[in-house]
Amino acid sequence: MSRLPIRWKLTLAFTLALTIVLTAVGVFLHFQLSTDVDHEIERDLRTRAAQLSGLLMREPISSLPTAAAEQLEPDETIAQILTPTGGVVAATAYADVQLLTPEQLRDAAVGEVFVDRPGDQQLDESLRIFAMPVQARDETFIVVVTDSLDERSQTLTSTLGVEVVGLLAALI
Repeated sequence: MSRLPIRWKLTLAFTLALTIVLTAVGVFLHFQLSTDVDHEIERDLRTRAAQLSGLLMREPISSLPTAAAEQLEPDETIAQILTPTGGVVAATAYADVQLLTPEQLRDAAVGEVFVDRPGDQQLDESLRIFAMPVQARDETFIVVVTDSLDERSQTLTSTLGVEVVGLLAALI
């Protein structure tokens, strides 16, 4: 039976301990980044919904914006004003696409709703959707705004790649 020299045993023990610690730190940082990005997206959606709600209360429906910002692809950010039954009153893009299921629409008619919608044939972007009820003109409307989750995925994927490379470099 061959015995490993003490140097090798210490080196292996240190490498194992370092791997565990660096992996734990990497997992924590990745989780923290994911949480921070999600909070930023949700804050942005709430802000945009509040702005659209303010417009809905102050302006005639015919003057509400119906075109997306030029620097964004139409399916990266969508804003819709809906009736409680799902009828589109105004939309920046994709007025013919139903973003919420009937159940989600019912929930949005009584409170705020966040939903993640994967890309499909109608919209190739994965979206985070925020919907909330708004009382305006003695009626209830549902304001729906979206933001792309594809950039979030790209950010988290590239960060994970950097973390893995960093872990390997530290171990070498």
